[in-house]
Amino acid sequence: MASQIVVIFGPPAAGKGTMAKRLQEKYDLIHLSTGDMLRTAADEGTELGVKAKEYMDRGELLPDELVIDIVAERIKQPDVQEKGVLLDGFPRTVEQAKALDATLGQQKVDVVLSLEVSDNDVLIKRMQGRAQNSDRADDNEETLLKRIETFKEQTLPVLDHYKAIVRSFNAEQDREDVWDAIEASFESKTEDGPPGDDDGEPDSINKAHTEHELEEHFDREIGRYAANMRTLLKEMHDNEEQQYEDIESFQKDMHKLVLEKNNIETNLKKKTDELRTEINNFKADEKKQGEKMSAKDAEILAIKKEKDKWEKEYFSSFLGVKLLHEQSFRGNK
Repeated sequence: MASQIVVIFGPPAAGKGTMAKRLQEKYDLIHLSTGDMLRTAADEGTELGVKAKEYMDRGELLPDELVIDIVAERIKQPDVQEKGVLLDGFPRTVEQAKALDATLGQQKVDVVLSLEVSDNDVLIKRMQGRAQNSDRADDNEETLLKRIETFKEQTLPVLDHYKAIVRSFNAEQDREDVWDAIEASFESKTEDGPPGDDDGEPDSINKAHTEHELEEHFDREIGRYAANMRTLLKEMHDNEEQQYEDIESFQKDMHKLVLEKNNIETNLKKKTDELRTEINNFKADEKKQGEKMSAKDAEILAIKKEKDKWEKEYFSSFLGVKLLHEQSFRGNK
């Protein structure tokens, strides 16, 4: 088999690493995994590794220039030129794909093996199983969902860039079935020779190959569209259920608030009535106290008058006694 450049493509946890390992073992390709290279650099604490780890832990793609430089340097090595290369995790953006084409020059990517998984739940379950045997910081549900979203937005358009050489596989089925389909397709591609080779075939045969590839591409696009529609409908259904739950929760909260409001108003009315009663009682007590004070004042006034009267009578009696005493004293003389 002539030296080939193969790209294995798919969302995170689609099984790219597993299929890449089997392709490497069977066809003696150099397996170039940018993810493994960057994780190794991160573990070793290199300057590039530290930068890469920050992006990977957040589920984000690394800047194109960092990844392109790494891959471009590796592809130029003699072992890759001799045996061919299996690119795993690269290119992840259209800009990376264009940079790869520029690096290869006259040599081109021969085939893109696309592992397709339309159900995010399948990817999450695989990730959870992988996380039990891995210490990767990006093997968690939150980061994986971010990586899936990033894949759809930034990486999926790469398929359109290579649409003439893409071969798609349903990666939701059993791994052995996926491998059998890839192996059969890869063998067929090897026998036909890399796309664009001048093998002396008549134009009619080349045209037939092109029409066949276009038909395959059309089928893939329909399948991808159907998968996206299923995902969209599922998301719409999930969102609709969530909206119903949110409305029901809102109604419950509003009912609770109304009850609390009624309770507050009832308690406030009760407190108001109690306070009004206390005020009235205080006023009544104040009136009674006023009446009592008035009675006391009248009593004191009567006592004072009695005292004045007594003092006058006492003084008069005193003067009378004194006068009698004086008269008696003079008579004795």
